[in-house]
Amino acid sequence: MPVHARSARHRIGATLAALAALAGCAVVSGLDGDRRVADAPAAPAGHGGAGGTSGAGGAADAGPAIDAADDAASGACVLATYPAPPAAPTAPGDVEIVVALRTVDLGDGGSVVGLDLDAKCTCGGDGPSCKRPPWVDQELCDSAGGRDAQSAKLFTLLSPATGGDVGSARFTVGLQGGTWSMLVRVRGYNGKPNDDRVQLALFPSAGLPIAQRPPRWDGSDAWPIADTAVVEGSDSLEAPRFVDENAYVSGGKLVASVGVSEMYIAGSQAYMPLRLTAAFLVATVQAKGGSFELIDGQLAARWKLVDMFEFVHAMRLKSGPLCKDAAIYPMLKGRLCASLDIYSSLTTPTTECDSMSLGLGFTASRAMLGALAPLPDPSPGCPPPTDPLGDVCP
Repeated sequence: MPVHARSARHRIGATLAALAALAGCAVVSGLDGDRRVADAPAAPAGHGGAGGTSGAGGAADAGPAIDAADDAASGACVLATYPAPPAAPTAPGDVEIVVALRTVDLGDGGSVVGLDLDAKCTCGGDGPSCKRPPWVDQELCDSAGGRDAQSAKLFTLLSPATGGDVGSARFTVGLQGGTWSMLVRVRGYNGKPNDDRVQLALFPSAGLPIAQRPPRWDGSDAWPIADTAVVEGSDSLEAPRFVDENAYVSGGKLVASVGVSEMYIAGSQAYMPLRLTAAFLVATVQAKGGSFELIDGQLAARWKLVDMFEFVHAMRLKSGPLCKDAAIYPMLKGRLCASLDIYSSLTTPTTECDSMSLGLGFTASRAMLGALAPLPDPSPGCPPPTDPLGDVCP
């Protein structure tokens, strides 16, 4: 296909993909059950969160970020979003990048995470993009740049309430210890600051074998891939479930839109499924060691209420599962129900919100895709009467 025809087709496809992601046109499906992992090693000295440009963590940079000072200086909210595709056609490439998440930042340390998801600056001159449910008694405001990341407030409460079992610090310790990750594969890259079409695929991993921990982060770690990462009935990494065929690189930033994605986060004693709808991924592509890694990454998505309760269902604190009769459960449920600020599909101001907006900063270092492997067996959870799975609001 001629390059100009390929580029034109891609620009149309990328635009449609972006609009579809903004509208949240996706259906979530996936795994039931909870997962057990070994205790993670202690946090490295000086660890201060995740999402920076070093393996030790640090504050996240949203790539196309707009901070509060920008808003104040201009007197208007400038939406923090992804860069547009390259304006000129680019030649196809054959570079493949494989990286594994090395740090995460959920905004619970005070950093700014996420991107604008609904083209509105709620409380910054715009109203909400969906109707507040009757039990939500206050307007849920965006952070700087119209970023939709109500999840940061949730994890800011959860981290101290769970004794540090849930939050950026614990989750990054698990990443750096090799107990979990998500791998990102980019194909067809030309290795330059601009490429108008690459393929991006996401592959959740439940961690390296114990004998291979901690990771070396030099590109030689082969991470087993959860068998839920490929389409049903397939046993090949060539059939990924979570894929964007129309991703691109613009000004050195990778941009992708994935309708449905999931990862399995290792907490103190369990894997928690984080299932996301209509996600955007934006990250800086940086050359390293003859290949590339991703820094200053942002994953912005909708986290549906049903998937939030499944996340809680899978939680394991040092004291055991988090059941409805636990002392902190009413606070947690109240926060979940009061944080529905966005809708997971096509929406109008009269459509009732059904999701929490989520922002997650990350860095990712060179890695290898290992073989497909089943997730670990579920650990004992709450008895049915007190199981958060399937709980509803209010």
